[in-house]
Amino acid sequence: MAGQPLERGALCSPDAAGRKRMGNFYLSNLLETATVREKRPSPFTAVELFVATNTGVSIPPILTNNFDLWSLDWALVNSYEDTLPLLLLGKYPNYKRREAPMRNNLDDAAVTLEIARQAKVIDGEIKISPSLIRIAGVIQGRVVAAAYDPMDNYRLTELNVSLPPRESLSMKNDDYLNSMLLGQFWITIPTDKDRPYDTAGLITQNMCDRAGTTNESLPEFSNKALTFQLHEKSSVMLGKAKNPQDTQGLNYAFKQMGYYIYRKDGFIKVALTDADAKRKHLQPWGISVPEFLQKA
Repeated sequence: MAGQPLERGALCSPDAAGRKRMGNFYLSNLLETATVREKRPSPFTAVELFVATNTGVSIPPILTNNFDLWSLDWALVNSYEDTLPLLLLGKYPNYKRREAPMRNNLDDAAVTLEIARQAKVIDGEIKISPSLIRIAGVIQGRVVAAAYDPMDNYRLTELNVSLPPRESLSMKNDDYLNSMLLGQFWITIPTDKDRPYDTAGLITQNMCDRAGTTNESLPEFSNKALTFQLHEKSSVMLGKAKNPQDTQGLNYAFKQMGYYIYRKDGFIKVALTDADAKRKHLQPWGISVPEFLQKA
C-alpha cells in the first residue's frame, strides 16, 4: 500500500472534547435563531478574505476545487444575539425550492463552512479566537465533512465520508462485520441540528440528495457515512465503538473489506481498493483531503 499507513485506536484529547461540547451548545443556539446577515449573496473571494481575517489560514486549492466553492453564492449566518460560531452557507445560484435561493435554510446549503470560536479573559480583556474549523460538501458524488483544530496547527482531526446505500448493504453481507458491530461502523447523516457536533461538519439534506445517500427500498442502509477521529500521533479511530474490543473488531473489518486510510504528501486518503470493489460489484473510489490548513 502506498503512503504511510495510519494506526488506529486513539481518542481525542479531553481539551478537544470540551471544546466540542462548548461549540455544540453555541452552534445549536445559532441554528435555532439564525438569520442571513448579507442581503445579497457574496462571491467566494469575500469568503476567502473572511476566513483569512478570522482564522489566519486559507482554504487549500484541493478543497476549493473539489467542493466547487467558486461556483456558489455565499451568505454569512448569525443570530440576533452575539454568538461565537461563524457560519457560512454556500448555495448554487440556480438552486430554487419554494423560496428564494439564498433563503436561510440550512437544508439547502451545498457547502457549509463553520468557524467555531472561544472567548477567554486575558489581562482583563475578552479575547476571541477560533477553536475549530469545519467544512462539508460533496466530492466525487460523496458527502465529505472535515474538521480542523486551530490549537493543533490546524490539523485534520475528524473526517466523514458518505456511503451509497448499496455499499452499506454490502457491509452487512460481509462475514468480517457481524450484526453487533454494524451499527457502530458508521454514523447517520444529515446532521442532527440539536447535536451539530455528531458529524465532522454541518451535513445538509441538499448534500445527501446530491450524493444519493437515500434509497427507499433500502431504508436501513440509507444516509450512512464512515467516520474517523484522527490522532496527532498518526493514529485514527474508526466508527463509534462502544468499547476497546469493538474498536479492534471495527478496524479488522475495515481492513478485511478492502477499505484503507493513509497519509501521503500532506493528504489523508480514504478509499476502497479496486480488487475489493470488483468483488463487491461496486465502483472503486478514493477521497483525499489535506492533513493541515495552511497560513493565509
